[in-house]
Amino acid sequence: MKAYGASGHRHLPEIRQGLGDAASRSVGLTFVPHLTPMIRGIHATLYGRLTGEPGDLQALFETRFAGEPFVDVMPPGSHPETRSVKGANLCRLAVHRPGDGDTVVVLSVIDNLVKGASGPGDPQPQPDVRLRGECRARRPRDDALIRIPYPQ
Repeated sequence: MKAYGASGHRHLPEIRQGLGDAASRSVGLTFVPHLTPMIRGIHATLYGRLTGEPGDLQALFETRFAGEPFVDVMPPGSHPETRSVKGANLCRLAVHRPGDGDTVVVLSVIDNLVKGASGPGDPQPQPDVRLRGECRARRPRDDALIRIPYPQ
């Protein structure tokens, strides 16, 4: 395993811009990705410093992503694993606040062969219809029906 881009990753400006747009102000950020010996999957650990009392962070994340069919906010105390999203168009998140301090830790996993730069080689499924706790989607390339776990 090794870190790279510690002095400035190529995606840092666009990440800062997106966070700044969401916060309506400039956002400080440290972003150091790591390479691990895995075939597929990205596991991101994000740290944020609170400037005020946000209330229940778990409820905040669950409410924010409630209408997002490809985002799964895991139960409190969870730790997502890359193997749980293998082959799925899904981002799985867990939010933590160690010791109820001023730091928020968000854990995120995706399958980078479904999302990200490799996505065009394997087109992302387009939502079709939501049924009984799952999202049915069709891949545009071969119109094969796939099933993706849907956040409950």
